[in-house]
Amino acid sequence: MNILLINPPYFNVYKGYEKAAKIGAAYPPIGILYLASKLVSDGHNAKVLDAAVEYLSPENLIEKVIEFEPSLVGITATTPLFHVAAVIAKNIKKIKNIPIVIGGFHVTILREKALINHPEFDFACIGQGEYTLSELARAIENNIDPKSIQGLIINKNGEIIITSPRPRLENLDELPFPIRPSADKSPYLWAPPKKGVVPITSIMTQRGCPFQCVFCSQQSMYGNRVTYRDINKVLDELEYIVNELGYKHVIFLDDTLIIKREKMVQLCAGIKERNLEFTWEGMARANLVDEEIIKTMAKVGLNRISFGIESGDEETLIRIKKGVTTAQMRQAYKWAKEAGIETRGSAIIGHPGETSKSAWKTIEFLRSLKHLDQAYINIMVPYPGTPVFEMAKAGQAGYRLLSEDFENYVRYNDAVLEVNDLTVKKLKRLQNIGLWLFYLTPHRIYYNLRRAGLKNGFIMAFAMLKGLLSRSKKT
Repeated sequence: MNILLINPPYFNVYKGYEKAAKIGAAYPPIGILYLASKLVSDGHNAKVLDAAVEYLSPENLIEKVIEFEPSLVGITATTPLFHVAAVIAKNIKKIKNIPIVIGGFHVTILREKALINHPEFDFACIGQGEYTLSELARAIENNIDPKSIQGLIINKNGEIIITSPRPRLENLDELPFPIRPSADKSPYLWAPPKKGVVPITSIMTQRGCPFQCVFCSQQSMYGNRVTYRDINKVLDELEYIVNELGYKHVIFLDDTLIIKREKMVQLCAGIKERNLEFTWEGMARANLVDEEIIKTMAKVGLNRISFGIESGDEETLIRIKKGVTTAQMRQAYKWAKEAGIETRGSAIIGHPGETSKSAWKTIEFLRSLKHLDQAYINIMVPYPGTPVFEMAKAGQAGYRLLSEDFENYVRYNDAVLEVNDLTVKKLKRLQNIGLWLFYLTPHRIYYNLRRAGLKNGFIMAFAMLKGLLSRSKKT
C-alpha cells in the first residue's frame, strides 16, 4: 500500500523572516520519520514529503502527491500549521478522494474540536501515532472497520467518533530507526560551528518533559513524564548514522538533553568507546548542567547548545514556573563558551503579568550575556493545551486575547494577545528593538559572519537584516 506522509511548509510561522528561516532552518521531522519507518517495517511503501525543506507551497506539492499515487495520506500539523494542512487536504480531495489522516499536537490537544468544519480529514491520530497509523493502514487495505483501533478519531459524514485511548508507548526501542537518506543525498543543510554548510540529520533519545512551564504544550501531549530509550540503542543508531550513512553533524531533538545526568554520562562514554567522529547539538536547561558535564559533552563532539532563557526578570521566571534563575543561565553560558561550544538562547515577551518594564529586563539581560552567541526573541503565543491559553481566554494575568484564529498564532511580527501595557504594537516593537540591540554589537556581527563561512554568513545576515528593516518600517 502506498502511503504518503506530508510535513507542511512552515515558513509563515517566521512572519517577516521567511527568507532567513529558509536558510538552515529546516531539519528532519523525526516524528513523521518514525511513522514512515513503522509503516515500512509493516510491509507498506511509505514516503515522506517534506514541503518545508523542498520549499513547496500547499498548491505546488499536489504534483508530487499525484506522482506517488498514494492510497492513504497522512499530514502532521502544529497549531499555526493546521490551516495549511487543511488547505493541502482540500487540494488533494479535489483530485481524488483519498483517505486523509491528520496528526500532531493540535489535533491531539483539541481532538474533535479541531475537526469541526474540516470534512477533508477522514481520520485523526491522537498522541503517539506509530501503531495507530499502521493499524489504520491495515484496516483500509483490508476493508476493516477502524472503530476498534485505539487512539483514533473517525470523521465521517458529519459524525465524529473517538475510539478508546491508546496506552502510552513505554518501550521506544521497539520502533525501527527513522527513515533517513544517506548524507550525500540529504536535503537538510545546516551551518554547524566551524563546518560551513553540511548535511545534517536528527535523533531522539527520549519523549516527554517533566517540567511545567506555563507556555508549553508538551504536558498535554505526554503528561509530565519522560520515556527514555536505552542508551545502547541510541549509540547503535548513532553508529549507523555516522558510519553507514555518512553524517558528520546530528541534532538531538529531545526537549531537554540532560534530565538524568547519568544517562548523558553513559551516552558520552559510549560515543568515545565506539570512536564515533561527529559533532552534535541540542537543548538543555541551565539549572541541570555543570562545568564537568559540559566539558564531557564537548569532548565527544557537542559544539552547539541552546538554553531556554524565556525571561530576564526573576519574578516572571517564578510566575511562569521556569525553575531557573538568571544567575544559573549566566553561569551555564560561561561554562559552555569556555568549553568551546557555540551558544543559543530563546526568550519570550508577553508572559503572564508582563509589563514593558519586565520585557525590557529580558532585552537587557540578553544583551548582557557576553557568552551568548545567538538569541531568539518570540512574542508569546497562547497555544491550546497550555495554562497561558486558559489564562488568556479568561482574561487573567493581565491578558487580553485578541484572536482564536490559529492561523495567526505565529511567533514573529504579530501577536494574538496583549498583556497589561503591552499592546500588539509595543510587543512587535520590543521584539524588533531587542533583536537589533542584541545582534548589532561588533563581536556578534563578527562571530555570526564567520561561523558559517563568509559567503553563507553574509547571505544569512542579509536575509535577517532585510527582515528587520521591513519590520521596522511597519512598527
